[in-house]
Amino acid sequence: MKEGTILKNPWASNDNPTQVSFYWRTEGKFFKTICFYKGIHISTYYKSDLDKFEILGYSNALESMKQELESYRKAQGDVTNNA
Repeated sequence: MKEGTILKNPWASNDNPTQVSFYWRTEGKFFKTICFYKGIHISTYYKSDLDKFEILGYSNALESMKQELESYRKAQGDVTNNA
């Protein structure tokens, strides 16, 4: 699964803000998604349930945010990348 894949949560109702989110990463037996609900919201699910999520598309929004923050870091003189 690629970071930025847009997923539909099969257990979330239509009015649930976590129904549609970005795939972020896998950590051990879990995967994490990001959505926007009263700010940035991170959800954690079992990796074994990933195949139950519907793939709706892809966005480079997360990569764009990383690149923008990196450019500000460089402008401040900190050229390290700890991501």
